[in-house]
Amino acid sequence: MVAEHIYGMDHPYKAQIWANIASVLEEVERPDSALVLFTMAKMSLEPSLGADHPMLAIIHENIMAVYENLGQLPLTLEGTRIAQRIMVKEAGPDHPDMPIIYKSRGTVFSTMEVPDSALHYFDLCIRAVERSIGPDHLDAIPCHLNHERTLIDVGLY
Repeated sequence: MVAEHIYGMDHPYKAQIWANIASVLEEVERPDSALVLFTMAKMSLEPSLGADHPMLAIIHENIMAVYENLGQLPLTLEGTRIAQRIMVKEAGPDHPDMPIIYKSRGTVFSTMEVPDSALHYFDLCIRAVERSIGPDHLDAIPCHLNHERTLIDVGLY
């Protein structure tokens, strides 16, 4: 690969190439291959950027999405936990990507039929959207819909 020759094995650009190819593989329904490449991207980024770099949070979210598509919810939950820890530590709880992570965690808990945890993360999603981009932003809609759907599912709405 040209990137290896020019940039070296641990350069973030190479990890980005692997992540891009993995995204394509996920789109064409080859999740096992996508998972391998996302993992390679993660392993390439950690030595060069550090384990807590926000770029790794994105890779963990991608890995989480593959696990979710494979129906491996405990692994999905672990990926979102790691992404949340990295983003809160490195970018802060008001970063505009935080609602995505909270919504993902809430969705996984909802799928696992753990409504209390799902509601907690949907609430965090709503508050994070309001703090980071404003209460009237379109990104608030999925948080509110998932929150209400969970309330309906448990008979509280």
